Amino acid sequence: MKIQRAQQIQLLPTEEQRVYFARASGTARAAFNWALAWWNEQYALHKETGAPKPDRVKAWKAYCDHKQANLPWAYEVSASVPKWAINEDLHRAFRNWWDPRTRNGPPLFRSKRRSQRTFVGLDSCKASSFRQRGIKLQKIGWIRCRENLRWGAHLVRRVTVSERAGRWYASVLFEEPDFTPPAHENQGSVVGVDLGTRKLAVAYDGAELRQWENPKALHGVHRQLRRWQRRAARRGVRDSAGRVRESTSGLREANRHIARLHKRASDIRLWHHHHVSNRLTADYETVGTEDLHVKGMMRSARGTVEKPGKNVRAKAGLNRTLADAGIGEILRQVGYKSLWHG
Repeated sequence: MKIQRAQQIQLLPTEEQRVYFARASGTARAAFNWALAWWNEQYALHKETGAPKPDRVKAWKAYCDHKQANLPWAYEVSASVPKWAINEDLHRAFRNWWDPRTRNGPPLFRSKRRSQRTFVGLDSCKASSFRQRGIKLQKIGWIRCRENLRWGAHLVRRVTVSERAGRWYASVLFEEPDFTPPAHENQGSVVGVDLGTRKLAVAYDGAELRQWENPKALHGVHRQLRRWQRRAARRGVRDSAGRVRESTSGLREANRHIARLHKRASDIRLWHHHHVSNRLTADYETVGTEDLHVKGMMRSARGTVEKPGKNVRAKAGLNRTLADAGIGEILRQVGYKSLWHG
């Protein structure tokens, strides 16, 4: 059985490495946008004149010709950065559009201001590219890390570098081709779990009742978040419609604080999710959970207002509380960690 695991590690880059990360992210975004425009143009020609259908190989060859003629700055980063953006990211975006289960719209161009800065930094994963608290990327060399790899370096298949709230992280993907689920330590143990917003999880195995509190991570930073969002709304050079035309130092400072607050709430929530899912799957062989449709619950909380003007705030608070609890994420983690623990 083949399984995949991921580990996110915070990087400690130098100023030169930060500049390279920004350039690589911009190159990946520019390659994605150029390939999407080329793909749309070639597909329109195919429908009108019957020209050959575009594919990934033709898109990459066309980008290489375009880069050689018009993009000398693209050679400052590794060739794997634009190649992955065209062959994998764009292809996955089209596949999600065509798949009826995802229900995504057509691929959109990535914005320079709003899209996340990310790129795939390692295409040939070797054990020699990793050491104690260090990762080696092409064109830039060794980068310090906060922690070591949890699994063997020979199992690494891909490293994705991304930025969150001003900090850079490496998401390391491990792939184990011959994985055999182990025998569970507590054979025959069964537990039923109730998920909610007041108590994040309540588990009962017939003898012991266990409860985990909801950290309410977003609620803890909500007042600061509102304050900085109001400041951001008053900063920057704006047009008559309120859209930002020119950024200022005050706007950038407010956006940095907003991003840090969101990341803090996300980290607190994710830590509790992993703690609950680890305890359930490690202590019990069989875990029974509710089959909740979380999106439908949030949609009903957002849309059903009995008396307009009176219960709007209460319904908005319920919707925010459901989103802050992250019930769907707990169900997802229990699902894949059950395989790990047998």
